[in-house]
Amino acid sequence: MAIQFPSNPTNGDVYSYGGYLWVYSSTSTAWLAGPLPGGATGATGPQGPAGPQGQPGTVAFAGSTGATGLQGSTGSQGATGPQGLAGVAAAQGGTGATGLQGATGAQGATGIGGIGGTGATGSAGATGEIGPQGATGLVGATGLRGATGSTGVTGATGQTGSTGSQGATGATGPQGSTGAVTVSGNTYTVQTLYVSTLTVSSVTSAATIESGNDLNLRAVGQITVNRPFVLTTATTSQLSTLGATTRIGAVVYVTDAAGGAQPCFFDGTNWRLFTDRTVIS
Repeated sequence: MAIQFPSNPTNGDVYSYGGYLWVYSSTSTAWLAGPLPGGATGATGPQGPAGPQGQPGTVAFAGSTGATGLQGSTGSQGATGPQGLAGVAAAQGGTGATGLQGATGAQGATGIGGIGGTGATGSAGATGEIGPQGATGLVGATGLRGATGSTGVTGATGQTGSTGSQGATGATGPQGSTGAVTVSGNTYTVQTLYVSTLTVSSVTSAATIESGNDLNLRAVGQITVNRPFVLTTATTSQLSTLGATTRIGAVVYVTDAAGGAQPCFFDGTNWRLFTDRTVIS
């Protein structure tokens, strides 16, 4: 038969029945397995022998289905209750209407005494709801930018220093090599000129080809002129100077040669007449 708990209990009331101790919890509004009243808990005793198998319980009658109760609040965790004896399976009652998920009962305190048989597994308590996510705090406003400071006054210009003395003139650099062609006005300066035809025209006076050293006209064949070839003139007194700067085969027109003005040639040592090879200088 079902346990008949006292009516109108108050929180902490204790009730003993069938070898079990029950404590009423006003928070859970239910009778929960609780510790025996008494003094402080003593030291744990040795493991007692297993108790005898309990007598089969009487078959309970299926009661009428009660009205669905409101969802109870989750009770606080109670102390661990004593290990109950294994009861005899009751007869299967009629299927009642599905009630709301009850709140998880508090854990009972560990009881004193021998280890009883394994009690029935209690129903699982409902999982509490997850609280809502808190709102993100507002970002603080950016502070105002400070004003730009005014520009400082420009300092006065310093006095100009005195001019330093003139440095010494550097040594003259070496003479650069002569370029292939240089032009200055109507004058062309060249080192080597290769032409098939050289024409000098549109001049009001004689054209001049000038060299600072020897001037060589070279040809594989003959050199032909279509006008008289005019020799440079010199006096007998000038021939010694010319001989120092010329070479064998040079020809000049000597204006004061013996027997009259006539061409002479240089043999490498002396100037001679063409007619009889007489040395004139």
